[in-house]
Amino acid sequence: MSIKHSKQSNELTILTFNVRGLKTVAKRHLLCTDLEKYQGSICCLQETKVKHGLDEIHGNYRLILLPSESIHYGQGFAIHKNHTSRLYRYWKVSDRISVLQLRTISSSKSRRLTSIVNVYAPHSGRIQKNPEELDIFYEELGRTLTDLGSSYFLFVAGDWNAKVGTRKGNESFIGHHGRGIRNYPGTVLAEFCRVFDLFLCNTGFQHPARHKTTWTGQRPSPTAGSVNIFNQIDYIVCRAGEKSLLRDSRSYGGAATYSDHKIVSAKFAMKTSIDLRRRGPNADVRIRHKIEQLCSSTLVRDNYQLSIMKSLGNINAELSPGGAWAETMKGILLAADEAIGLRSQVLCNKGIHSDLPALIKEQKELRLQLENTSDPKKKQILQNRRSSTQKKSKC
Repeated sequence: MSIKHSKQSNELTILTFNVRGLKTVAKRHLLCTDLEKYQGSICCLQETKVKHGLDEIHGNYRLILLPSESIHYGQGFAIHKNHTSRLYRYWKVSDRISVLQLRTISSSKSRRLTSIVNVYAPHSGRIQKNPEELDIFYEELGRTLTDLGSSYFLFVAGDWNAKVGTRKGNESFIGHHGRGIRNYPGTVLAEFCRVFDLFLCNTGFQHPARHKTTWTGQRPSPTAGSVNIFNQIDYIVCRAGEKSLLRDSRSYGGAATYSDHKIVSAKFAMKTSIDLRRRGPNADVRIRHKIEQLCSSTLVRDNYQLSIMKSLGNINAELSPGGAWAETMKGILLAADEAIGLRSQVLCNKGIHSDLPALIKEQKELRLQLENTSDPKKKQILQNRRSSTQKKSKC
């Protein structure tokens, strides 16, 4: 397969791959050959099993393996050479969570950061023995995403060890092409995506089943000895408001690097990032509360406090920490709705402003008319029209 990585390319391809060990130079070199084959810009790696970490160059990739407390874990990142100049920093949060940040040019030409979070969630066997591990993982991940909230773009990729399955009802965090039956870890992941307004990228596109499943295993069979099982447990996640950038997402089963997991890919057309804030036909409604009333009105503050106490008092004490946290957030929002109230609805873009070229042209024409008239009344009319046009183009 011939691959072209243009330095001017606006496409960002994020991969995730549980490699089941990268102790040998030969396997690390083979991995980077696979990443080239699948056009990876950045790849999140899990189960590297290189305890002390390393930093190497293999072909077109810089391979950064982070140190780990356990020889059975280990995370890392592979970065294509066309993106290494944009590398800002990377760090380990824990053996299960790490972060890499790239410099990004925003629509205002200011330098912002794209954050890519690498995750490796506890598997079902560990959860059965130590249920609190899953809660600890999601609490830590929640804090990490909150700390990265100012990122211009945010992606989370990795081995979630969770089957979210197929879409239920009007769930917006999952596409129409999920696979399997939702299990308990999948339910927790689904709730996490709902609370943080995230989208599971590799459930959003129609592909053959072999390009949806991400892990292959076996289970005993009374007739055949054992049978193969295929699950979708690795996901790449983006903010729901940025899924308009997503062009394709799927798994690949042809990697030469040995693993029981497949490489999962998500391609984003970053060229449209400069238009994310412009109003278009696919605009969302962003909910804002009148929080300034908490400063100016004692009555509003008291009512809000009472509403929160009432909401928190109704939380089931038997819920897991993750479930209790989700219910707490829900209660706080309900209390804010009741006691503080909402601002006027603000439209938040999911796509490109289709009228933008016409608006820019109109602004130029109005400016020329302004420069070529001396009538004060006509000038005022033209200035009002130009101001109105400028506001529309910035929505």
